[in-house]
Amino acid sequence: MEPAAIAAATSAAPPKNSTTGRSSRLRRLRSPLQGALAVVRPAAMVAERLGHPASTWLCERLWLTPMPRRPKLRPQEASLAREAVRLQVPVEGGRVALWRWGEGERAVLLLHGWGGYAMQLSAFVRPLLDRGLSVATFDFPSHGASDGKRTDLPAMVRALGQVTQVLPPLEVVVSHSFGGVAAVLAASRGALQVQRLALLAGPAHFHTAEERFKQMTGLSTRTFDRMRRNIERRTGEQWERLQPMALVHALGKPGLIVQSDDDAELPITHAETLARLWPEARLDRRQGLGHFRLLRDPSVVADVVEFVAPR
Repeated sequence: MEPAAIAAATSAAPPKNSTTGRSSRLRRLRSPLQGALAVVRPAAMVAERLGHPASTWLCERLWLTPMPRRPKLRPQEASLAREAVRLQVPVEGGRVALWRWGEGERAVLLLHGWGGYAMQLSAFVRPLLDRGLSVATFDFPSHGASDGKRTDLPAMVRALGQVTQVLPPLEVVVSHSFGGVAAVLAASRGALQVQRLALLAGPAHFHTAEERFKQMTGLSTRTFDRMRRNIERRTGEQWERLQPMALVHALGKPGLIVQSDDDAELPITHAETLARLWPEARLDRRQGLGHFRLLRDPSVVADVVEFVAPR
């Protein structure tokens, strides 16, 4: 089977089940990711049996495709989005969607994670505006309302650099999950001029994501390693040198690291590792907030705002 045939398999709808109303309801309750995996895993099994290059092609296609593509905004997120100045910023391969609030002379940029969307950090907007700051957020390439179907970390960093060009001088970047990887990498290379960084549930390394990806797709370690080498050759970037744990020690900027002990997406050891390697950073360890609830928790919002703009 050629890559085109694998693509057809991954885009095909799951077989219909007309036996019971209950099974139909279960299908409707699937998340976009669950629905995609119901198709992806069988295709991955076929690709693995065929071997290289089909399995490597499929692995890279899946690894670089954010899910879900078009998230539905919560009512409060949609309301806040309508109050913003909406911009389309040209980047490599298209445009990214940017939202901006306020007229402050200094700005705060909010960054979502892989598979996320700009308005996920909307709880921070009004408190930051109250401190006299301009606030902005954008959808990374191939996320939300931005152009593209697939992206990678270097492209995200380049887009981040382009976005900063249309904003007032940045005071702080507040990032969630993989957005923190892009922020740390950009800051370490001088592409992001910022005073401080706040990482909410940010990875220290890529190993957790790699293992979860292989478990979810059923693709083998051998296939994944081949895909990684292909990406490294194409981008000229070695993954080990892109990981935050290899970069934070030299940032020379104050940092705030926030993570919950019960984060099912990212073990707390990621936050502990970053705090140990980043001399200027403080670890704010939480409980019971998981990977996403900390973005809406009032006490987390208050602490981050105080870090960004202390009274």
